[in-house]
Amino acid sequence: NQNPSPLSKAELTAWLYDAGILAGAAPAPPSVGTDVDAMISGDLKTLTPKMRQWSPRHWMEVLAAVPESISAARLAELDREFKLSANPNAEIAAAWFGLTLRAGYSAALAPLQSYLLTTGQLTLIEPLYEQLMQTEPGATAARRIYALARHGYHPFVARRLEELIKP
Repeated sequence: NQNPSPLSKAELTAWLYDAGILAGAAPAPPSVGTDVDAMISGDLKTLTPKMRQWSPRHWMEVLAAVPESISAARLAELDREFKLSANPNAEIAAAWFGLTLRAGYSAALAPLQSYLLTTGQLTLIEPLYEQLMQTEPGATAARRIYALARHGYHPFVARRLEELIKP
């Protein structure tokens, strides 16, 4: 057999036709709502082991769901604990920077600039430029960062962002 199944024929039949969940099935992912609440106000010492096991997709969902009312002090605490401003996963970093922009957390502007200088995927950076353009100081920062980053962007990305940030 060139494509061996991880399930026996009996297990496959049970999975397809029987009620319930197979023994040994992966557990359901954690609840985003519960984890957002924990991120906003939970004890990080207690939460850290759990949060370190989150998948990238879960991190992105949680960060996207955190309300903009989260305090700057809490964002700083989360960044210190999880190094979110320096996260090597571009999608988690984009979700983090989206949260910092929504919450008005100005301490993340320098790491955001580094991110925008080194990341060129339009789907990740366009929403961040859009958020920056919502305030006058943000628009000034977006234009300054874009001027530095433009040469590293694909021509299509550069044209799209130029349309977005033009005065």
